[in-house]
Amino acid sequence: DHELVLSVLRDMYNSKKLWVSDDNEYIGLYEIYLLEKSLAKEILRLSKQKNWFNFSNWEKEVSLIEENQGWKYTEEQRQGIYTSLKDNFVMVVGKAGSGKTTVTNAMSTILSKNGYSIKQACLSGKASLRMQEVTGRESSTIHRLAEFNPKGGFARNKENPIKADVVIIDEVSMVD
Repeated sequence: DHELVLSVLRDMYNSKKLWVSDDNEYIGLYEIYLLEKSLAKEILRLSKQKNWFNFSNWEKEVSLIEENQGWKYTEEQRQGIYTSLKDNFVMVVGKAGSGKTTVTNAMSTILSKNGYSIKQACLSGKASLRMQEVTGRESSTIHRLAEFNPKGGFARNKENPIKADVVIIDEVSMVD
């Protein structure tokens, strides 16, 4: 019933359970809207922070990694490595086999070689073990990294941040 659906939607909107864009083009759950808005604000905050990385030798570092691994990065991968070093917030995206892990691994190798501390995590324990195998660096689940306690929530938060210069979350699209 069309009227019933409109009535339920109006009730949800009036009770702040439903968000509607100003142009009435989009709707969503209000709680998710607030979460996404907060996340966007945090990403902008991180993006505007001063980056202290010294870029003068990044290409030399990439060449050394290529020499050690026995193959060269594509120009797109090199650009991805550079971007991941110069920006404070990066999402490495691409299809399976496009080199996302390779780019991330090069970035973290260069940063750790330059004294930056790195923490990496995944949604599942199995994915975390795989990430550890691929990168040769310790990895954990996101819940363990953020010190989750079922009774008290996450111990790591804005007031008590994760102790690392760089935090890598793999397969973040799978995280709700």
